[in-house]
Amino acid sequence: MLFDVPFDAQHPKFYRAAIRQQGNDVAVLEIGYNCVPPKYHRIMKRNAYIIHYVVGGKGVYMNGPFDQGCGYMVAPNELESITADQDDPYETYWIRMRGSLVPKLLADCGLPAHNAVFQFNRTADCGNIIHRFLFEEQSKNEAAEACLLQATLYELLAIHLEEQASITCPAPSDAQKVADFLEKNYQENILIRDVAERFFLSPNHMYTLFKKEYGVSPQEYLLSLRVEKAKQFLHHPDEKLPIKAIAASVGFENPLYFTRCFHQRVGQSPSDYRKKFQLNAQPRGKENG
Repeated sequence: MLFDVPFDAQHPKFYRAAIRQQGNDVAVLEIGYNCVPPKYHRIMKRNAYIIHYVVGGKGVYMNGPFDQGCGYMVAPNELESITADQDDPYETYWIRMRGSLVPKLLADCGLPAHNAVFQFNRTADCGNIIHRFLFEEQSKNEAAEACLLQATLYELLAIHLEEQASITCPAPSDAQKVADFLEKNYQENILIRDVAERFFLSPNHMYTLFKKEYGVSPQEYLLSLRVEKAKQFLHHPDEKLPIKAIAASVGFENPLYFTRCFHQRVGQSPSDYRKKFQLNAQPRGKENG
């Protein structure tokens, strides 16, 4: 049910509450929006968790200043103290919830489980989600209304989890992108200068970045990768591919060049490596019989 309870004519407050909650593990009690008056101040305790997304204005919460691009957490049974800015009072969207799983959800999202301001660069996205559900056409079905509020929560959690993943799993470096490309395309006719161009790098700059991160040049990394893949072919006694075919399978057009590269890195020719590996792999009974 949607409630309209403004502070005054210039400062609106809306909230939508669920008459019936869905489940005890996580239950959304309400979602809402408010634009508070200047110097608005309150001190109180709540009985539920509330996540506020600041979409405008300024204030101070628990002695911590906040503005647009911040959020603040209200935790149950903790003293809450907040004051709006005199000239630019804050404007927030919020979601209130309770349940045994709420602390774990907050931890998974990198959110505090106590009264605190937190930095979050997607408060506007979260505000838009709450706004959409807040002013959704009201259902006469109480269970449907409760599900609508639950849906709000899970859309918000998806945004937080995306942001948390980007923090815990940072984007790969240019060197890592090059290494990944080489690992996926080692069997192709690859020219290092073309790889550099693909990632908008000069060959010299790519060399410097790659050598710093991997200890070898991109060319050496590629050759070693191809040799390791060739060793896997040579390990199969039932697939006695000609050396020429193995060389072509791992990206060497010239079998003699392949043999030379293999010998430099392994210490023996591909043929000798295959014989030695297969001899060592034979069961003891066959070897002695």
